[in-house]
Amino acid sequence: MKLILIRHGDALPDRNDFDRTLSNNGIVEVQKLSNFLKLNRDKFDLLSFKLLHSPLKRAEQTAQIIQEYLQLKQFEVHENLTPNADTEEWENHFYTLEKENLILVGHQPFMGDLILGLTSQSVGVLTGSATILEREDGRWKILARFPDL
Repeated sequence: MKLILIRHGDALPDRNDFDRTLSNNGIVEVQKLSNFLKLNRDKFDLLSFKLLHSPLKRAEQTAQIIQEYLQLKQFEVHENLTPNADTEEWENHFYTLEKENLILVGHQPFMGDLILGLTSQSVGVLTGSATILEREDGRWKILARFPDL
């Protein structure tokens, strides 16, 4: 199983966190990330991935840009990808999946906590960044990061 964890692009401030939209810089961040993924589409077999995104507006916009670049067929909102979502629930869910590959578009601190829970590695998770993971023999390893930090 492969997993791509993506933090949404930079967002504009708003009193309602749910409705925050991507800034111009955030759009550019996500376009650069999407281009990286498109260039590596065959390397990571990205057309086999299902994309799930947070219901928050900035994550939805990020997912839409990625979907447009990659032309993914499976694209949907998932309610449990909010900033404080339960990482343990996701970790357990991943172990029930054999061959399904997922792209998750979400937020901090969820993304950093999930990477730590899966790999025991604490990594920085910037806006518009991706961490590509693979599970082999029950263990998760980081295959790539964008940008390469």
